[in-house]
Amino acid sequence: TVTKDGYVSGSVASTAITSADQNFSVTLTAITPAIDNVTITETPWTFDGETHTLVSVVAQEGDVVTYKLGDGEVSEAVPTATNAGTYAVTVYVARAGHETLEKTVSVEVAKANIPVVLTAKAGLVYDGNAQELVTLSGVEDADTITWTVNEEATGSEDIPVGTAAKTYTVTVSVDRNDSNYNVFSKTVTVEIAKANIEGVTLEA
Repeated sequence: TVTKDGYVSGSVASTAITSADQNFSVTLTAITPAIDNVTITETPWTFDGETHTLVSVVAQEGDVVTYKLGDGEVSEAVPTATNAGTYAVTVYVARAGHETLEKTVSVEVAKANIPVVLTAKAGLVYDGNAQELVTLSGVEDADTITWTVNEEATGSEDIPVGTAAKTYTVTVSVDRNDSNYNVFSKTVTVEIAKANIEGVTLEA
């Protein structure tokens, strides 16, 4: 076996030695060093309607960095995305005299929460009329709104109402019908208090 720094060790098949100055031919293959001092960082975020880069690469001067997004073409442009989802990005770093570095990372753009606010109405007192039980803000015209009151669907997108003096459990679900958003869901408890009887006088 023959060894040399920077090369793969080589050997020859067993051969009979017939003289002290007999020559043998051995082929050594140079070792190509791996690339180091490169940092590849995923840059996940939550959907905000803006376009962002998916990765950040810190390489050495003279390195050539290229990228591939999913099954797309290799390019020197840093891959970007806008919509929520999981993206596979392959990074290639080429350096003279070194083996090309290849690494694939997964980057998630998370769905955003819908900025909807559901608030239970306070201070409701029985007056014989139907009263809205909650307020709902932040909805858009294209949203799909579903209500349940005491676990029964109202079948309407309108704010639910109550008349009788009692406690109501109100749940709303708001779907933006957009894959970039989570469905909003919240439950609140609302009370319509009993009214005091008025106009009655007790005389001795």
